[in-house]
Amino acid sequence: MSVLLEVGSYDGRRIRLTRVQWLHIVFFHPEVEGEQDKIKSALREPEVVVEGATSDTKVCYRMFKATPVSRKYLAVVVKVR
Repeated sequence: MSVLLEVGSYDGRRIRLTRVQWLHIVFFHPEVEGEQDKIKSALREPEVVVEGATSDTKVCYRMFKATPVSRKYLAVVVKVR
């Protein structure tokens, strides 16, 4: 699997996003196409982190005042191992 994006998260973990995962994300959320820097920022410096739908996931939230859609929070779901 080719890694498309790798970033250190707020808790010191390395987060990797593969090309296959990215294609899944932009298929269901086309508004994030080209927003990799905002995704990295939300992972590095989230304003809020909550437990995800399952015990092995977390959701990182960060507010962005300017997005392709409007002013809004970006939520990035991360699987934690």
